[in-house]
Amino acid sequence: MKGGNAIRPLLQLLFYVEGDIDQLFVEKIIAPQMNIEPRVIPLKANFKSGKLASRKIRSALESKRKGYVDLIILIDSDADNYGKWNEETKKQRINQFSKEMGIKPNQFQDCISFAVIEIESWYLAGLDMNDRKKLGFKKSTPITDHISKQQFQSICNKKTDIPLYSEIIKHYNIQEARKNNASFDQFMNQIKDYLS
Repeated sequence: MKGGNAIRPLLQLLFYVEGDIDQLFVEKIIAPQMNIEPRVIPLKANFKSGKLASRKIRSALESKRKGYVDLIILIDSDADNYGKWNEETKKQRINQFSKEMGIKPNQFQDCISFAVIEIESWYLAGLDMNDRKKLGFKKSTPITDHISKQQFQSICNKKTDIPLYSEIIKHYNIQEARKNNASFDQFMNQIKDYLS
């Protein structure tokens, strides 16, 4: 190019998520609220070995460092494994993810978000009591901060598969979810600059 001035690529938003259910949540619930179309990348297929997942994250972190992308890593807190969710258990979860990915915590700490306890709690949070009843859920409290995958399965009364999550999405209310789950509200505040 004349004058040697390179054209800087447009900033892209990358979401790294653990699996299919998380990907569906971001693509169908979060992405439509955003002023930029994010690219959502699941890590689950290679999550156990961590090799390909680690390579993906390293590459994204390098692109972030150069200013080409912004990056959000959304993972379950898995707080049941650690006890009550607090700064100490958050640090333990970051360290666990760090070991799985082979990346130092300080390289990605500002990019990470947690679904407490697991993404299923975010799905349930967006349904009011009438919609929960309509979809056949057993009676439960509106607040979902304590809901694990197992608890979600026990109150939903049906197979927890993509058709169920897709049905939840049809009835989903983001403001209801923010009211019912503190980690979801925190996440929405974290991405507020990208919201329409």
